[in-house]
Amino acid sequence: MAKSTTVALSQDELKKQAAHKAVEYAKSGMVLGLGTGSTTAFAIDRIGELMKNGELKDIIGVPTSIKSYEQASGKHVDISASLGSNFHSIAVVHVCCPANYQHTLVWPEIGFV
Repeated sequence: MAKSTTVALSQDELKKQAAHKAVEYAKSGMVLGLGTGSTTAFAIDRIGELMKNGELKDIIGVPTSIKSYEQASGKHVDISASLGSNFHSIAVVHVCCPANYQHTLVWPEIGFV
């Protein structure tokens, strides 16, 4: 009988996976709310990667902090201080449950990345 192995992912790897899943909802031409925090940093990195390789185009970010502004600017994400009619956002929500069981929920079009 084959043995089953379980690989425990680090907190950062889980956050990165959640951020990458959230960015899957981003489409070219969107205005995206860019929140603040470590999971957002992974999302901004991913948006930058997708823009660099041409999978995403014409993304405008609306950052909620100087840190998010600086990171997005460094990834060549256009920054806007105003919300237009094409505004979308992606929420990455971590829900901690008893016994350290954690779910990551990804909801498009509510909240901020």
